[in-house]
Amino acid sequence: MRKISIKKQILRLIQGYPQDWIYIERKILYDLNSKKTEGVKGPINFVGQMLSDAIKREIIDVNSREIATIRPIIGPNGAGKTTQMELQIKKYVNELFGDKSIYLFFDFKYVSDNENEFWPIFIQNLYGQIQENKYLNQLCEELNSTRLHSELIKYFKNSRIVSKILNSISPDDRTRATADEFFYGYDINKKDILDFFNGFISLALELNKLVVICFDEVQFLIDIDPTNVLVKIFLEQIIRKSLEIFRNRRLYIVISCLQNPDKNEYDKLKSISKNFSSIINGKEIVLGNLTSTEKDQILDQICEKVNIKNNDRKMLINKIKNTLGFFLPRMFLSTIAEILVSMGYTSYSESELRTLYETEAREFISPRLKEKGFIHIEESSVKIGGFEFDIYATAESQRNKRVPKAFGEATCINKKSIKGKIEKFISWLNQMKNKEYRPELNDYTFFICPKNRLNNSSIELLKSNNIDYFEFDSTYIDEINKLELEGKPTQITDSPLVEKTIISKKKINYNLKDIPGIGPKKEILLKQVNIFTIEDLIKCNPESVAENISGIGIASLNKWIQKAKQLINQ
Repeated sequence: MRKISIKKQILRLIQGYPQDWIYIERKILYDLNSKKTEGVKGPINFVGQMLSDAIKREIIDVNSREIATIRPIIGPNGAGKTTQMELQIKKYVNELFGDKSIYLFFDFKYVSDNENEFWPIFIQNLYGQIQENKYLNQLCEELNSTRLHSELIKYFKNSRIVSKILNSISPDDRTRATADEFFYGYDINKKDILDFFNGFISLALELNKLVVICFDEVQFLIDIDPTNVLVKIFLEQIIRKSLEIFRNRRLYIVISCLQNPDKNEYDKLKSISKNFSSIINGKEIVLGNLTSTEKDQILDQICEKVNIKNNDRKMLINKIKNTLGFFLPRMFLSTIAEILVSMGYTSYSESELRTLYETEAREFISPRLKEKGFIHIEESSVKIGGFEFDIYATAESQRNKRVPKAFGEATCINKKSIKGKIEKFISWLNQMKNKEYRPELNDYTFFICPKNRLNNSSIELLKSNNIDYFEFDSTYIDEINKLELEGKPTQITDSPLVEKTIISKKKINYNLKDIPGIGPKKEILLKQVNIFTIEDLIKCNPESVAENISGIGIASLNKWIQKAKQLINQ
């Protein structure tokens, strides 16, 4: 498993996702007046501390002293701002306070490109996180249940919002759905949104929770609204007002913002609201380029975790030196990862490729098997009667009755050899006939292979033996085809299964079914309106899609879109 995990992590480094697999504790070296471009800068009282220790102490201080605090984290793209907010700060909060805390994360990269959609999407994101973590359920359990409505009115000051909150925590599915329709719709007005946001924070703080709110990529607000009206409203009515209202409470707000030398995004943001600027000036943590010491620390970590030998280490260092002269954390890590790929550290064996194809084929066929009543599907190959079947499933057990079985072969074998593989599969089945395999008693057989592998004679052979066939191109079909073009065999052997790995891709591949709430039937409906991928879902217009599809409403689409964005950003 270690080898497979390492491959996965290397490929995540290329994709630039926040992670702490390779993570160094950065020291705050200079105060904010320093002209240095390397290292971390911060307020004078932070200098000399490790960044993680400074933030941990500040969170603890906010909780113990009940003094609301804001901390801006700024720097150029790829400096590690999101990693601090989405991984490190979240980890600190969970470790230190657990269920005595509320953590909320907003990434403005994925909000909208116009002002009209901003507020509805903001509340969808907020409500989605609250529901996912069952925050409202937990908070309401601590209130007087007989006076719950009047208790909530004290905090939310909006009877319509309170009504929807009560619906959202109802045990009845239909009642909860009415709340989803409200919060995930586009008709909710700005006043209701602000009442919900402020009310939720007020309720959590009143019940002695530490509330940590992270706003990532705040500079995107300027792109959404060039007039800066939206930016000012957000800075004034969300950030500044929260700090003012809850100044003697356990509230910790973190914002991240780009500050490129040529564009000065953070300075522009401050110029829009003097009130906002006055509360953040001098509190910034500035993440700069890696120092030579930090680069060496990262290299040491990677060499240790990947088990890079001396000669390869020298080659890696030489290639890095020839590639970049200065490094931000993301650039440095992705460069190392790409070099490791070129050095073969993410290459895969033929047996690994076989397992990858089988695994995805099993996921592909599972809904079809369940529709036929084969509900128990094995997670790996199974040996029956001396033969190893790639996919094996059984129907539900019934007293005194034989349980129907499903036998499947999933192969990425090349076109020249596919007929021989089919003949071998049929031979296995014939030898088991009237023993383990009983087609007359509803046993089922099927064959899965990539597209354009089956010729007419192969198809006739499958049909004549009552074997269903499916053409399935997995995520790794390009890699499979590449092996054939290079003249390397993709002949499948009966060797034991090996661990699952991941082939190098620029994007992590998610399917629609990875979104909670999208099952096989909903997936079919979405594909009917040309939503085939998670990217299609995120880019779609929910109102337009809902008009052209039966059985899926705007609320469900908005909920799935928010889940999809969270999934991609993991």
